[in-house]
Amino acid sequence: MAESDLYRNTTPRGHLGMALCRPCLCGFHALPYGCRLTGGPAIAVHSWDERFLARTLSRQVERNRQLIAIGRADPRGIASREVLALQALRHHEDRMTAGVELLVFSNNNRGQTLEIESMDQPVAEWLRRSSRPPRRTGFPALLRAHATRHQPGIVALARNAFRAPERIAGACARYLTAHLDRGVIREETDALAELCLSFVTEVMLMNQNEVDEITAAGAKVAAWLHAENSAGRLRAFHATLKDPPRMRRWLMRHNIDTLLDPAVESESPLITERQFRLLFDPEVEQAWFHRQVLAVAVVQRLHELGFRPADRAEVAAAMAEEDAEHPEDAEFVKGEE
Repeated sequence: MAESDLYRNTTPRGHLGMALCRPCLCGFHALPYGCRLTGGPAIAVHSWDERFLARTLSRQVERNRQLIAIGRADPRGIASREVLALQALRHHEDRMTAGVELLVFSNNNRGQTLEIESMDQPVAEWLRRSSRPPRRTGFPALLRAHATRHQPGIVALARNAFRAPERIAGACARYLTAHLDRGVIREETDALAELCLSFVTEVMLMNQNEVDEITAAGAKVAAWLHAENSAGRLRAFHATLKDPPRMRRWLMRHNIDTLLDPAVESESPLITERQFRLLFDPEVEQAWFHRQVLAVAVVQRLHELGFRPADRAEVAAAMAEEDAEHPEDAEFVKGEE
């Protein structure tokens, strides 16, 4: 009782308080054991998926009991509170039947706070599957796609999952096309592209027929670029990715060139009317997203075709340096907590 009222959790003088039933009282006493205690706000991972919640809480309670037994705080830091949810999903073996919530709260007498972050079920299930075999082969590349010089990819991925899931596909597309201006296709392209396309259908719920149309267009564009075997042609395509009018003109021009070129044997144009509408029609709400899918499909197909322009070796060293893995990401991939 001699502690400052900033740290004491007592009812102020003159306040009658609130009566609690015994189950509620027991629940409040048990709450700290199921939370990640940070020395500041506590973090609880919650879900209406009972199997996931039971397993996650069991691991946290066991960890807290060990820390209590040795009388010390948890030495393991966390880069971001959202990462706790990804760690829990990675350990869960069954399909997620509900979303995941983070409850971040503080119960001192001067500043009681409660923040709740929510992740929808499709995102939670996609992340769970993506961090486990057989999809796990593309997960390190997914982390690198979100990493920056000052922040590990696991932090940005976790935050996007809770706050703006659509940014996950955008990060993948940017990573896969980052070196196209230098005529280079990344080695991990196929695995990451598969993850990205699964995200498009499982999380963004994009119509499968539309996905098929756009990936077919991407395959034709890739086949044309591969036949040209020119880093310059690939750079020209890359220059259109952030400029939709420019991309539209580029596709229209090469669509006509392909049809007029007698050396090209093709039963259909480079891009069909339906594909063109999906990519550029103002009435199509997700046209911007379709263009990202097109970029992923083009790069994936080029990788499958073994696209290797002559000047590719010039940027290999620079790519290796830029793609260096953050220690936090390497630790997460290894499965260490």
